[in-house]
Amino acid sequence: MFARLCTAAAIVALATLATASPAGAQYPSREACAVYDFPPGTPEYRLCVDRELEMRRLGRVNREYGTARILSDSERACTYYGLTPGSPRYERCVRREVELRSPE
Repeated sequence: MFARLCTAAAIVALATLATASPAGAQYPSREACAVYDFPPGTPEYRLCVDRELEMRRLGRVNREYGTARILSDSERACTYYGLTPGSPRYERCVRREVELRSPE
């Protein structure tokens, strides 16, 4: 019974992922860039959304990640998004990226 329930839940999850719209996939990226204080509609905001989406597509978590690697990759990602190292926006981004990359 439990196996059937798990199988049904997996099928529903896969169906949901298959029907998700590409525009819908951008919402977390849009939200992240807004949290980083990029004003919506600006070229910087669009660049941040595009690059954040790219990072989501590539995946963030690797099982071989160590703490130092998570931090350095997070810092690199935030710089890639267009944030200035040391700024409050950059620090928020790094904290968020570390959280997303850290094993649960």
